[in-house]
Amino acid sequence: MPPAPLSPENQAEIDDRARAIREAVDAEIDELAAHLATTDDAHLFGDNEFPGEVTRVKGMKDEFRKLCPACKVTVQDTQVAKLGTALGSTAQTLLRRDPSIDWVLPTYDAQALYVVPAIKSAGMAKKVKVVSSDAVTANLDFVAKGDVQVFDVGPPDIWIGWAAVDSALRGMLGQDAVEENVPLRVFVKENLQGVDTGDQDALFGSEYRDGYKQLWGVG
Repeated sequence: MPPAPLSPENQAEIDDRARAIREAVDAEIDELAAHLATTDDAHLFGDNEFPGEVTRVKGMKDEFRKLCPACKVTVQDTQVAKLGTALGSTAQTLLRRDPSIDWVLPTYDAQALYVVPAIKSAGMAKKVKVVSSDAVTANLDFVAKGDVQVFDVGPPDIWIGWAAVDSALRGMLGQDAVEENVPLRVFVKENLQGVDTGDQDALFGSEYRDGYKQLWGVG
């Protein structure tokens, strides 16, 4: 029996997530392109448990081919269950085996939380830099300090929650789904100075709440 078709609001959420992944990939590689030399090499840590991360790795490889065709790019998959037990030692082994690697790109911040300390423990913090995505507070703290991770890109989770409610309400009322236009933001050391990295309003603003309340007639 074929699966039931997705409701418009669920399809809209899937489309939004796919767009967010594409935009995050573009932002990460565009930032790298500004710093890459044609001799730079990069290693990507993927996670093939999740289709979205498979898409992200494909996008990264495609962008590298476009923006730095001479760069050598290697990929290794790791899984969530092994992040705390194996990823750090795996990263160190890879970097020692291939000292030409200049950049490490975990596909999400939870990976970078283990990769950054591993790079420091291996004595490679001055040479190898990390670029990641998701805008997790601990990772933004790395970026703010210039502590191995130098760049992050991510979405506002609370804003996404408001957008999800709006999509659900539209579906309940029989209205067409709309593009919610939830933004991604790029974070580097310069735009995190003096910012509370645990406060999403400080990172992304809060004006959207008033906009939704006005739209819903409850403001």
